[in-house]
Parts: sequence; C-alpha cells; structure tokens
Amino acid sequence: GEAPPYLFYVMEYIHGRSAKAIIGEHGPLALTHALRIAGQVAAAIDHAHKHNIVHRDIKPENILVQNDGLAKLTDFGLAKNIMTAGVSNLTRPGDGLGTLPFMPPEQIENALYADHRSDIYSFGATVYNMLTGQPPFRGKTTLEYFKRIRSEMPTPIARFRKDVPKVIGIMIDKCLAKQQADRYQQIGDILAMLQQFAKDKFDSRQTAT
Repeated sequence: GEAPPYLFYVMEYIHGRSAKAIIGEHGPLALTHALRIAGQVAAAIDHAHKHNIVHRDIKPENILVQNDGLAKLTDFGLAKNIMTAGVSNLTRPGDGLGTLPFMPPEQIENALYADHRSDIYSFGATVYNMLTGQPPFRGKTTLEYFKRIRSEMPTPIARFRKDVPKVIGIMIDKCLAKQQADRYQQIGDILAMLQQFAKDKFDSRQTAT
C-alpha cells in the first residue's frame, strides 16, 4: 500500500520458529514431527507449482513452524514464474541463486532455468536435514560444496538413525538425484505419500518408485 510519502506492505505474523532454529536447539527432529512438517511444506510447494511458481530457495531457515505445529513456507524472494523463465531479466545467465547446502546441481550451474524439479531436490535436502541434523553435503569451501553436490551421494539416512522407514529414505534419495529426469517429476507424488503416511495407512511394502 501507499501512505505518502511512504510505501509499505503487510505480512502475516507467524508466532513460532524456523525449522533451522528447532534443529539447532534440539537436533534431528522426531520422525513424526519431521514428516508432519514435510507434508505441509510439500503442500505449499504443490500450490506454488500449480501456479507456475518455483521457489528456488527451500531450506529449513525458510520454513516457519507455529507454536500450534502449523508449518509455513516463506521467503519467496528468489521465486520465479516458470512461464516467463529467461525473459524477466531478474536472473542473469550463470547466476547460481539459492543456498549452497540445499541447491541442486543444475541450480549451481545456472539458476536461470531452474524448474519445479529443482525445488524437489531442495525439498529432499531439507527433509534430510530435519531427520539427520545436517544437510546432505558439507564443504569447507564453495568449490568443495560444488564438487560434492555434483558428484557424490549423501550418507544414507540409515547410518544416522534406524527409525526412518526404508521407503522414506528411498523417497529422499530420489529427490536428491543428480539428474532432474531421475527425480520425482511432480511434488504431488511426494505429497500423496506423506499424506498416506500421516493417515496411518502406510504399507511398508510399497516403494518410492
């Protein structure tokens, strides 16, 4: 709005903390807590993607969890409309916008054409962080991060904890695939799986493929 001589905008007040702050204080989240947050974030991403919006910076810091447990995806400062990719001039060729520990390989190379599957990678990295207390990759330098994100696989979640169902580990691994074509092609597929889990209708014989 405008109240001369000032311009202003109004945002929702969220009474709570970021997922990053919660992890920093308590360490890895309980399985049910992490997957409840993941399901709500997946629903937010699904809504954005249905409106052709790619977030490009999904990470625990941008997930605010209210005191009643409701999680909200925030900070769309790097978001773009995939229908106008490459023509808005907001991202220059070669830009690698985002946050390194949660960025997919293609976004490191060039954020200009990051699409919904790039968000799926960052979502998987975020869930990995919530369950293990650390991002999928660590590096002391930017180049070390680049090398690991491009060529290495993260330590399996099963190495950190035994209570995470195998199918959830498979789901996260698929989100973190190096090639976009090897990931889930729609966040809705992940959302359906998490909703099924939350409703206690989960069948351990199912796979994430």
